[in-house]
Amino acid sequence: MKRTFLLFIMILLPICSVVGQGAAKKRQQQFEKTKKLVDGRQFRFEAVNVKPRLGASISLVTTTNRLEIKNDSVQAYLPYFGELRIAQYNGEGAIQMNDLLKAYEVRVK
Repeated sequence: MKRTFLLFIMILLPICSVVGQGAAKKRQQQFEKTKKLVDGRQFRFEAVNVKPRLGASISLVTTTNRLEIKNDSVQAYLPYFGELRIAQYNGEGAIQMNDLLKAYEVRVK
């Protein structure tokens, strides 16, 4: 019984190692693809859901929201979901932009 168990473990460990390396390689490839888009100033971000600091997750599937950068311009409409301290009366409560990029800096952590 012990011999069968040890044999099973000896066969399983190399397989798990290969699967783990494949997942790490896939994550690295996805990171490089995303980094290339951001560095090239050609990308569009659309949120699917948000998780406020307090409360449940909110679906944004039916809400228009985006951050789009094309070369030297930026367009954004990002609704705000969270704790609001100071707000304008009847304000839209969103981050809105339609302008030229003045300073574009990317930091990778």
